[in-house]
Amino acid sequence: MNPFEGRYQKIASEGRAAWFAEDRYEPTLASWQHRLEGRSGTLLEIGCGVGRLVGPLSESGFQVTGVDLSATAIESARKRYPAATFLVIDIRQPWPFDEAQFDFVLDSDCLHHIAPPFRGMFFDEALRVLRPGGMLFVKTSVGLPHEDDYAMLRYDPATRCCTAGGEVINYMAEPEEVLSECAKAGFVIHKHTLTPGEPTIGQILIDALKPL
Repeated sequence: MNPFEGRYQKIASEGRAAWFAEDRYEPTLASWQHRLEGRSGTLLEIGCGVGRLVGPLSESGFQVTGVDLSATAIESARKRYPAATFLVIDIRQPWPFDEAQFDFVLDSDCLHHIAPPFRGMFFDEALRVLRPGGMLFVKTSVGLPHEDDYAMLRYDPATRCCTAGGEVINYMAEPEEVLSECAKAGFVIHKHTLTPGEPTIGQILIDALKPL
């Protein structure tokens, strides 16, 4: 069992609805709604979990597809947001979508769970499935943990990975690395916002465009 499926099974067994408390999702959902204001079309969310972020967008006119590695999470998302399409997919494999199928690809806190070489494929596949002029929105953790936290996080500084059950659960990328990965795939970075960590791990938001 992958660690993310195990986490969602535990969440379900405890009677909880999602990875975090409901109010933890509101700022990110508001950010997405702001960035998508005045737009419409087809939208793919990577690492959608129970659909708490992308589900409401399916109720406001977007044609939504959400994907996640956890079957338990996807089952919950389907029940909660029947207007959207939810699929169990391992994004470390080629994505089962047509070229130029989506207007938007959204990732909120999934990319930092992916280690090289799959990170390059993430951006390559996002570019492939977007239509020309389509947008990629990324929100991901960046920066390195403090040495005092290495043991707690099961962090290996040689690989910059945290592991659980022998599988990578986090990859600690620097902000410049994420921007480089995005540009290398062929995206034009429209803007990015970096929130430094307190004191170490921070967050970066990226709005990137697939050229026409």
